[in-house]
Amino acid sequence: MQPAIFEEREIRRVYDEGAEIWSLTVVDIVQVLMRSMENQHLTQLRDWHQPLQMNRQVTMA
Repeated sequence: MQPAIFEEREIRRVYDEGAEIWSLTVVDIVQVLMRSMENQHLTQLRDWHQPLQMNRQVTMA
């Protein structure tokens, strides 16, 4: 097994020399994709929430 690194995460993979193909573990790929989606979602929430906080401060003043 030869792990590959993608977005700082290890993805397990095996090369089949007879068929000349790489087999990757689905679990590792899904974990990387989910983490990427979570990070994007958190960034979007933070960007969306920040103007609301500023509006609240102006309204309360």
